Amino acid sequence: MPVATVAAAITAYNRADYVTKCIQSLLDSEKEGAIELTLILLDNGSTDGTADKVRAMSDRVRIIRNEQNMPFPPTLNRALGAALEARTDFVILMNDDTSLLPDCLPRLIEAARERPKALFTPLQLNYRVPEHIDNNALASIRACRDLVEDAILERPLRPVYELPTIIGAGLFARREVYEEIGEFDTLFLFYGIDDDYCKRARALGFGLLLVPEAQMYHAHGLLVDEIKEDKDAWWRRWRSGLQARFMFILKEPSRPMWLNYVRAAGFALMYSMQDLSKLWLKGAAETLRIYLRLLMQYRKVRDARTRHFRLAGARDEPKGGAVGA
Repeated sequence: MPVATVAAAITAYNRADYVTKCIQSLLDSEKEGAIELTLILLDNGSTDGTADKVRAMSDRVRIIRNEQNMPFPPTLNRALGAALEARTDFVILMNDDTSLLPDCLPRLIEAARERPKALFTPLQLNYRVPEHIDNNALASIRACRDLVEDAILERPLRPVYELPTIIGAGLFARREVYEEIGEFDTLFLFYGIDDDYCKRARALGFGLLLVPEAQMYHAHGLLVDEIKEDKDAWWRRWRSGLQARFMFILKEPSRPMWLNYVRAAGFALMYSMQDLSKLWLKGAAETLRIYLRLLMQYRKVRDARTRHFRLAGARDEPKGGAVGA
């Protein structure tokens, strides 16, 4: 079997202890088979000495550093771009709170060699409760009827299963697959970028495949036993999730762009009315602000949808010119 070259790009922010475990799990993968790694760390403005700790553990890692904490989508694109520049056979994108189990990478490589037109994910286990599947991954797995039936009936697991979407914390594919799908959409704030990427992959004819015998741990940000309430962080997550729901409506390729905006306006009104009924004025106002902001970004949203889904842009123009032109 020929040596497989793999570029592993890890995005990290203030999780030095976890990211070193992640890198070590990758280095251990080289000992398991014919694998040659290129390791890239995108340090997104960490203040906990992440870059220094990684340098101390290995001189194999190319460290790219943002001087300050930047939005995640462009940061992820910078990491992906560096991985593609390495011209390896395969690329894996990993979060800093992940760690590969033994034999994970060889199984992903084997699956990708047999099915070149696909994005792959390992089975993601709960970092803090290793005998459990990660809750977010479990939601996607439950939507796969074949896998559920095989598990319930205790049948031998298949090499791969088709999923409706996959979590981007451990995204693996041939380099050419990433090159064809393109970058992640920077119009998203944070949530939804991997779902959007998967939807585009499906539209372009790529499969979304789980390799159940390839496994990794994922903490999903829950790195301490006692999670303290952080209202600012909660508010950012809420805004990001709501903005992602609007973006999914606006980028839907099966309808004209103007109709997507009409549908999104209906959802904005419904969400804001729900917030008002709960006397949550801040939520209602922010819902309308997010919609209006996306309305002013009409051209950017339209161009992203046209580019990502390979649409003919001319047919999307409403009569009388573009909204917000």
